[in-house]
Formats: sequence, C-alpha cells, structure tokens
Amino acid sequence: MVESFTFAGDPVSASGEDGFQSGIKLYQEQKYDEAGQKFKKEFLDGKDFAALHYNWGLASYKLKKRGLAVGLWRRALFIDPDFRPAAQALEFSSQELPRDMTDSLSTWSLFRSRILDRASLNKFLVLSWIFLALGGFLTIRYLAARRVSLRQELPMPRAPTVGIALITGLFIFVALSAGKFISLFEIHATVIDATASLRTGPSLEDNAIFDILEGFDVIIETVHSGWAQVTLTSGQSGWVKTDALFQHTGKLRLW
Repeated sequence: MVESFTFAGDPVSASGEDGFQSGIKLYQEQKYDEAGQKFKKEFLDGKDFAALHYNWGLASYKLKKRGLAVGLWRRALFIDPDFRPAAQALEFSSQELPRDMTDSLSTWSLFRSRILDRASLNKFLVLSWIFLALGGFLTIRYLAARRVSLRQELPMPRAPTVGIALITGLFIFVALSAGKFISLFEIHATVIDATASLRTGPSLEDNAIFDILEGFDVIIETVHSGWAQVTLTSGQSGWVKTDALFQHTGKLRLW
C-alpha cells in the first residue's frame, strides 16, 4: 500500500529548504493537510524538485486526493525519471484508480508511457554515444581490413556481427533520443477532481461530451481564461477547467 511509503529527503536541496523540512515535520506529525499546504507553497514560490512533489503526493494521498497525488508523482518522475519512490507509488496507486476510458491508447501514447518516460534524455544520448563509439570503431576496423584484403587479393574478413549489432543499437537509441526530445515539448496534466467534464468549448454553456476521471493523463493543447483544450491519450479532445488539472510536465506553469 502507498500508505506504507515513507517521506523522502533531497540530497542536494533539503538542507537549504526550510519550508520543505517543515512540511516533512508536519507529515511526520500526521498533519497531512498542513504538510500539503506547506509543500504547495514551496512549489508556488518556485521550488521544483522531485522529493518535494513526492512528499506532497504522499500528503495528498493521505487526504484521499488520489488524482493530485498521481499528478505530483508524475511531476517527480518528469524531473527525475530515476526517482524510484515516485515510480513505486505510481505503480501501487494505479491499482486503485479507474482505467483509461478506452483500452486502445494511441501508438505514440503507448510508446511514450512505456519507453520514453522511463529514462531521461541524457541517458538516451549517452547510450547513443557509446554505441556510436564502439560500433564506429568496429566498422572502421572492418573496412580497413577489407581494403587490405582487396589490395592484396586475400580472403575477405568476416562481417563484423558485433559491429552491425552496435550500429543497429545506435539507430535505435538515436530514434529514442529524438522521440524523447519531442515528448519534452508536450505539456501533460493530470485530472485531480473525482470527475471533470470534457466540453466542446471553453465555457459551462458548451455541451459536455463526457466525464473524465481523476488520475487521467491529458495533453494540453492551449489554455484560455481558466480553461484548457486537452487531448486524451486515446485521441479524443475537448475543453476542461484548469482548476480540475495539475500540470505535471513542462518547465513553465501555464496556469
């Protein structure tokens, strides 16, 4: 259960974050609402690190605000994809949240959630460079040996199986790096209300299409006067009040 998870400090920021430490103390004292308010104030004051969102998520979960907790843990993973406590909390909480409205997510959404979101752009780039260096070295060595064989009319060297595999891996990681780079420009938000009406336009007078449930991941297309035009991971789109959403990706807050 998520309730069994403990708070997490931040090795770099915690010592200098008085509000963050105060929030942890309040959480330990089981003053979850006050702790959540303290973490929220830190965020609104410009603090934005993984441990802050993880602990704020724990406090929110204790208050039965499951959608907000999920959004905060997603934010923690956006900042640091290797932050295991947030990944574990998301895994457990997903069992309690409603499933997506359709089981058929778009190919891009599946690719992003199952592969791209599990590692940082830097990791993909580092792996690309490693495969480039190793694959390039073996390929160049093979081409040099082949050239010598042609000149001296010797048997051709064996094809560099390992080199071919490394070059193939290089193309894969370059593609993953490009996909990760593109995904970083998508702004995602989590539905934090129990239900939120998806409407045909940015007003209460516009027709409601259907309700989306807490924990749903949506893509933000544009924001206008307290409303966000969103696209669901299944491809459907409409307008939702920004009060019902928590933006969990992006460097700049849109509301």
